[in-house]
Amino acid sequence: MGRILGLDLGTNSIGWAVYDKTTNNITDYGVTVSQKKNKTGRINKIKKIKKYLTPFIALITFTIISLIVTFFDKTNWQFWLNISLTGFITCITSQQNKKR
Repeated sequence: MGRILGLDLGTNSIGWAVYDKTTNNITDYGVTVSQKKNKTGRINKIKKIKKYLTPFIALITFTIISLIVTFFDKTNWQFWLNISLTGFITCITSQQNKKR
């Protein structure tokens, strides 16, 4: 007596059947359906992270650009250095305040 197990693997279901070779009949069959996970929690978490990081990334970008300008503008280098150091200190203190 020989049996064959047939599987149908879908994106959110698994179908199966057992075929008996001696009687040429399907002896048993079934399907298991899995529920799709709720993605709203994940999407909300991503939005929260973006909302948290966007101002910080903008401030770091501004700080780096003003530091680069310090090297190219020989007449006002002290001004640009002061701006970049102020931006750096603001980045540090803003992150410490958010951790509390």
